[in-house]
Amino acid sequence: MPIAVAAQTGAVKDDIEGALKSPIERFGMKAPRSSIVVMVSKFDQALLHLLCQIKVGWLNAEIVASTRRPNA
Repeated sequence: MPIAVAAQTGAVKDDIEGALKSPIERFGMKAPRSSIVVMVSKFDQALLHLLCQIKVGWLNAEIVASTRRPNA
């Protein structure tokens, strides 16, 4: 279930997460894991950025397919 939050100036992430903790636990909500296909052309920076975000948990996704264009 997507949730959009509009917060007042000065609100911090911990306050918002704290306010949502009870309904999240009550209804057993969890963020769905996106399935993504990665296609890399000439430079690997974008791929490395995605992999890093997935590894540290900033991006809740699973790479289900990938391809890399051979160097021209």
